[in-house]
Amino acid sequence: MIFFVALCSALLFLRAHIYYQSISTAYENIHHIINAHAEEIDQGVDKYGPIFAKYLVEAIIEDANDKHLYLLFREGKNLSGNLNVWPEVDMKQTWQEVSVPQEEGKPPLDLLVKVKNFPRKPYILLIGYDLQRVEVLRDAWLRITLSNIALSLIMSFLLSVMVVWLINRHLRLINRACERVMRGQMRYRVRVGGSNDQFDKLGLNINNMLDWIETLLGTVKDSTNALAHDMRTPLSRHRLELRALMGTPDLPRKVQDKIREAVARVDSIVEMFDNILSIAKAESRSGSE
Repeated sequence: MIFFVALCSALLFLRAHIYYQSISTAYENIHHIINAHAEEIDQGVDKYGPIFAKYLVEAIIEDANDKHLYLLFREGKNLSGNLNVWPEVDMKQTWQEVSVPQEEGKPPLDLLVKVKNFPRKPYILLIGYDLQRVEVLRDAWLRITLSNIALSLIMSFLLSVMVVWLINRHLRLINRACERVMRGQMRYRVRVGGSNDQFDKLGLNINNMLDWIETLLGTVKDSTNALAHDMRTPLSRHRLELRALMGTPDLPRKVQDKIREAVARVDSIVEMFDNILSIAKAESRSGSE
């Protein structure tokens, strides 16, 4: 879900930025085209008078190859241009978007228009440009958005599967090493690759920890063996002394029985230390193998 939301948000932000840039560029191009024709007509009107705009509009329509350009000159109720009717426009606004009805069976035209009034003359000039390109961009926005969401879902799913697989792959090696160590294979270590990523660092830390634990266990084992060996010798001497004392002929019967019990206890302690030494020898042999 995190991958999906992040990727979807990034793609939608990128698409929105591209969309608004495209819309802005399209409007700028349309403004440039309309202003260019308006400037051309203004120059003719300044030189030859307002009525010249009517003839200039007709000349531009005949020479223009752009089918999206519309010009209309109104003189009272007379219209000159490539529009059949005068659209409903707000005469106080210079730039506006209007819908112009066409012949029966054809959809209305969506135009961005610029309206120009001539002072003290009943003339009005309208220059418009079809917003078909802008409408195509607007219609494509929803389709592109849905496709981006689907693409984000697929890519985030694939990325999630890949990331989970990579994480499980590394964690499987770590878990395997932990299981081996818990079964007594203290020398087993985590396999570390050469990527030097966080998983490799984790594996190295675990290996160093196992080395340190093995060192501590070896130290404890050596200390235990030394203690068992050191304790066994004085206990054996003490046992011999007790047996020698028990052989004294003039000792009372009760004292001999107490000495015999003490010898038995010493024998059990010596036997326990012998067992500790035997276990240590067996572990050392198995470790060397």
